[in-house]
Amino acid sequence: MLGGRMSKPSFDTLEKIKAQYPQVNLEWLVMGTGQPLRGALYPVSESSVAGVSEPDIKPLGKPQREDPGLQAALAECQRELAIWKEKAETYKQLADDRQTIIELMKKAR
Repeated sequence: MLGGRMSKPSFDTLEKIKAQYPQVNLEWLVMGTGQPLRGALYPVSESSVAGVSEPDIKPLGKPQREDPGLQAALAECQRELAIWKEKAETYKQLADDRQTIIELMKKAR
């Protein structure tokens, strides 16, 4: 992941991120699905949580100790996530284009 290589973050890197930022949804970080923060994963109505207290989620801030390796790993993960999102959008557009071609061919019969 570091040093210009394009690879996935190691389990150790993900553990470090999770330890420093427990609110971060690792599925979002790695796969780009869901919400960035765990507390925002399941929106619910006021009536469905009557009598249930809010989870103790601390806002994201600076880590308790500065870890340049962790910061670099997080930045690399974010760059890689942007690349995968762009690829996903390209594949979606290709699928849409193919569907349009199929529909046009059906109409031409």
